[in-house]
Amino acid sequence: LESLMAENRVKDLQRLYGLLGRVNGLQPMKVAFTAYVKRAGVEMVTNEEREKEMVQDLLDFKGKLDLLLEEAFDGNEEL
Repeated sequence: LESLMAENRVKDLQRLYGLLGRVNGLQPMKVAFTAYVKRAGVEMVTNEEREKEMVQDLLDFKGKLDLLLEEAFDGNEEL
């Protein structure tokens, strides 16, 4: 699941979200999404080699997450 998010595979995530939503199975997706956000964020903040680009990297990451939430997860802010 994390690789789908990292690779920005919106359509695949959209299908998975739809399928899991039908069987009340969104909790594992929520856990995976939260873990992905935390891991990627910590990775960006602790990368000393990209310290100068960190703010832009974080802003770009937030844009990517906003897009995933809106398009793949139907705007579900609880995810």
